[in-house]
Amino acid sequence: MQYQLLPDLQPDEYEALRTDIALRGVQVPVEYDEQGNILDGHHRVRICQELGITDWPRIVRQGLTENEKIEHVLSLNLNRRHLTREQRIELVRKLREQGWSTRRIAEVIGVGHMTVTRDLDNTDDAPVPIDTPASPTHTIGADGKRYPIQPEAIEQRRELVRKLHEEGMSTRRIAEVIEVDQATVVRDLAAGARQQPSPARRANDRERKSPELIAQYPGIEIRRGDFREVLTDVPDRSVKLILSDPPYGKQFLSLWDDLGSFARRILRPDGLLITYSGQLYLPQVIAALSRHLTWWWLGGVLHAGHGNLTPLGYPVRKVINQFKPLLMFIPPDGTGIDVVFRDFIHGAGPEKDKHNWQQPIAEAIEIMTNFCQPGDLVIDPFAGSGTVGAAAQQLGLHFIGAEILDGRQNEEPERL
Repeated sequence: MQYQLLPDLQPDEYEALRTDIALRGVQVPVEYDEQGNILDGHHRVRICQELGITDWPRIVRQGLTENEKIEHVLSLNLNRRHLTREQRIELVRKLREQGWSTRRIAEVIGVGHMTVTRDLDNTDDAPVPIDTPASPTHTIGADGKRYPIQPEAIEQRRELVRKLHEEGMSTRRIAEVIEVDQATVVRDLAAGARQQPSPARRANDRERKSPELIAQYPGIEIRRGDFREVLTDVPDRSVKLILSDPPYGKQFLSLWDDLGSFARRILRPDGLLITYSGQLYLPQVIAALSRHLTWWWLGGVLHAGHGNLTPLGYPVRKVINQFKPLLMFIPPDGTGIDVVFRDFIHGAGPEKDKHNWQQPIAEAIEIMTNFCQPGDLVIDPFAGSGTVGAAAQQLGLHFIGAEILDGRQNEEPERL
């Protein structure tokens, strides 16, 4: 039985361990089970064999079940090793193949449940239902017990999910009603081969012309309401990217402080906030966000056309505005942006057919392509017509947005 679930040490790490063993011998005992299988210490044994060492300290762990052995090995090694995102995804996949439930995987490797479900979805470019025939026939719960997965029960749940979704219920509400996690609902919808909505649903959508129009797609959800109220259930440190276009006017400046606080809570260590901003109150906006986040960079979108002159009613600024700032912030303890990117985007021209403040979808696609991987979670607290969500759906990303008004028709568009 092979219990080496984690990847081999990097060459420099292996060489450092080899040098230490050559000088001081094996300091941490190698652990075995009753059958002589190595539980922990594969690298130490390999190095001893290379150095001609025939005796090293040993411990035999007796009476452990197979799953207890795996859990013990992981508890030892995860404390010593810092896994990359790719290594974590591979470990999650291996444990899932052995029948572990997603909640048990999350508990053992010390991450959130949503992180595990996204890691499983990340094995392909599109969301992958974990209860497909390729998945195990049994699951191991957080109590360590083995439970059978009944195909009939799974299909019944999927049928119920599809019916509730066709009736207009959000994925979050469906999860609450049938008592499963939201990721399960998303994958159940994906398992339905991305079914088209019913004629009644399409007619209802055309009548409303609201942001819920794109909520029909797996992985995409827009909630009606203030983000400070309707996005409170987004798990801490679960979001790769917040991409948004908040209102720019002076009366909305307090929103930026709330946005910064919200971003600090939900962004992953490698996550970032990218937000459009006007120029007129840019110092106040940066100051508000900086109370919660760490400044990273200033990008911009070059307007197509001739630009905009400051409208009447604003403080006098004789400027033809030809670009829109893109502010980039990371969490205070964030790892930052580790990809090469251009900080200026050539705008695709105005797209205002669905919303007064709508931004072109091509811009959102370019931004998310630079900074996200399929399966990442993207949030837009000011979703408008859902441009960011539509772009996320095209790229195989999970998306949750919030929008307080239907098109913001009654608001004065302050865009400087």
